[in-house]
Amino acid sequence: MNPENFKLQAELAYQNGDFATAATTCQQAIQLNPHQASLYSLLGQVLWDMGKPAAAQRCYEQWRQMPPEIVAINPEAVAYFDKANTLAVQGKLSEAVANYEQALQLEPNYAAAWVNLGIIHRKQGNLDGAIRCYRRACALNPNLFDAYYSLSNAWAEKGEITKAIACCIQALEIKPDFEPAYSNLQYLLRQQGKINSAFPCA
Repeated sequence: MNPENFKLQAELAYQNGDFATAATTCQQAIQLNPHQASLYSLLGQVLWDMGKPAAAQRCYEQWRQMPPEIVAINPEAVAYFDKANTLAVQGKLSEAVANYEQALQLEPNYAAAWVNLGIIHRKQGNLDGAIRCYRRACALNPNLFDAYYSLSNAWAEKGEITKAIACCIQALEIKPDFEPAYSNLQYLLRQQGKINSAFPCA
């Protein structure tokens, strides 16, 4: 079996709440392809949800040290993405969602489409949907500081302040001069009064 099939099995197991199978399958994929950054991100998410933050953090550190994966985007998916962006600007959010989803059906690894779909879900009050989209984007490209920033905002709205803080830190590690993330981080720290930078956000 190739690494991508293992990854798909791991994602399915994770979505179904079978964290042990997801972790084992993800580790098998990494053995076959240790240079695929998104595998470390996925394994980190699984380990975090299994209550193993130290192991999860090691995965996130490996993930952050790797170059982002290069993905050739389907031109038809790009067309749907561009149309969705136009619709979003016009305030036609439901139509924008439909076009982002069309783009993602054609190109599931389209990180920018996941980010923008998350933004629309958040505007519509669907925080769980937004978080799912932002996490997917981060898994595809660990250098998307804006995805971490958006994920931080969504976690904060859900009252998950520790996770929100961690996401701000991730955004600032990628782009230290990103002032909105810095301002949000100061606000969140004042709310909580403490921080543990070892906690991953995804």
